[in-house]
Amino acid sequence: MPLISDVEHACTRLAPAGWRDLLLHHGLDITSTSLREELARPLQIDRTQAGFEDFSGDATRGIEPGRPADSLLFHAFASPNVVSGVNGETLTAFPTAAEIEHILNYVYGATPPTLAALQQRAGEAPLAIAVFAYEYRPYAETVHSRQADLCFSRTGVARVGTANALYNPQQRGFLPFVEGQPNQMRVIPARYGAFIAARHTGQPTRFGPMDAQPIDEDLEFWVPLHKVFDGNECLAGMDLTVQLESHQINEKIAQIHRRFPDTGWQEPDILNAPFVITEGLCHWANTDEFAPGLLVPDAKEALVELAYYQDRPLSFMMPPNTGGLVHGRHHLRDDGSIEDLNQREDVDAIVKAGGYRALHYQDAMADGWVQAHCPALELASIAAYSIIGAPDFFPLCGQRELKRWSSDPGVFPCPAPPCPEVWHTRVNPLSDVRFFINQALAGGYFAPEDRGVTAIVSHPQFSTTPGAALPVQRAQRQSWLPDFASGVFGPGWEVGRGLVDAPFTNMLCGYQLASPFTEDARICAALGSYWPGWRRTPPAALNRAMFQPRSFR
Repeated sequence: MPLISDVEHACTRLAPAGWRDLLLHHGLDITSTSLREELARPLQIDRTQAGFEDFSGDATRGIEPGRPADSLLFHAFASPNVVSGVNGETLTAFPTAAEIEHILNYVYGATPPTLAALQQRAGEAPLAIAVFAYEYRPYAETVHSRQADLCFSRTGVARVGTANALYNPQQRGFLPFVEGQPNQMRVIPARYGAFIAARHTGQPTRFGPMDAQPIDEDLEFWVPLHKVFDGNECLAGMDLTVQLESHQINEKIAQIHRRFPDTGWQEPDILNAPFVITEGLCHWANTDEFAPGLLVPDAKEALVELAYYQDRPLSFMMPPNTGGLVHGRHHLRDDGSIEDLNQREDVDAIVKAGGYRALHYQDAMADGWVQAHCPALELASIAAYSIIGAPDFFPLCGQRELKRWSSDPGVFPCPAPPCPEVWHTRVNPLSDVRFFINQALAGGYFAPEDRGVTAIVSHPQFSTTPGAALPVQRAQRQSWLPDFASGVFGPGWEVGRGLVDAPFTNMLCGYQLASPFTEDARICAALGSYWPGWRRTPPAALNRAMFQPRSFR
């Protein structure tokens, strides 16, 4: 089916819900019988209309080939701030996630470039098929803070939960809360896609990265140029088939036994589940509803569950001095009964000393990669780093926003931040981190010199038009990009800083987080000066993660 057919179907469905009148206000008739020509003609765009204040000041068409941020129809469908019609009343229907992707594909495919043309755009820079997590954002959340735009990162952050993901079409995204059920948290997916990308050293005014650092001028970043999707409209003269492959791993329990001797477990046992978990962590969403590329964590009955091995609850000899990152507060007695050490006043000393049998618990956090396969394109394939992290109990407050607020109280219209001593460390977002990725991940897709994986970049920018002058609301949804994740590793939250034969090295990995992750929450909450304890103290949603083991023999 031609790409324009998907666009026509979406426009036909939404037109009577106020969208025809809204876009006709800008001169675009989405009910035109010649929609392709209608989308290509010049328009008179009203940027005082609610939701369009931060639409590109250079844009003049419904679809500008190859330029999503300059395409009025894509902005209208993808921006979370386009919610009301010309009369100010809320629109009565909104685009689905799949429809937004259909429009995006048409932006890139309306006038498909040749591979040679993309190479010419890249100059002498090498090209590859790179996987990015991406989302369309209001201007204040973009790389350049000038207009609404797509933001890309080679790191995506999905999140675990106890209920299935729920897409909110009006917000163009997801939130973790379950209405009327405060003890539940929905999983949060992450959107990935394949793009032909060029490798450049950092160029803050052209593509970023966001909040560029002096070191970025010497680091290399993959910069997306063109989305890769199935069919003969993606690249001129080529018929493409694209497949995304995902590999995720939770190896927290195995790493405990590798790091601490005399726990009672070693290889080959610790190569098996639940010591190492690679199944039941996530799945690809239904493509009819979400289009290809939405990676969704599997919802679990509880955030933390008792671990079983060979059909028995998994126990181990608690090592001493684990730093609180190994849960050992359920003592398995010789008679099979379980003592909850939390009930003892000397619990801290007992756990620190170790030397008793304890029960293992597991969570569903993981890290891994997403890679694209496109046989028709003889280009290198560059993987994205995939994180399945802990729930975010304050999903509308990103870590980058927290950092900006704490360092510049004039950024947001809210009370001035507390004194600097409130946090014992800097509150950097993960997008500011320049570490390399876990070298032990299967496939070896991340080189030690590849240190810009968590950075956020944009398409190459050519405009110098000033940004939006009117106030624009930030997106009211959970972001899966790494500026909403923690770049602090003491102990961490979404991802940890890895150990390689000790001492710490600057490597991102999932196994350095506490086992299970709620140990991190306990430590952070106990340290009143530590930011996750202040920002993300677990509410009732963690009740389902409390450890309630049963006696057994």
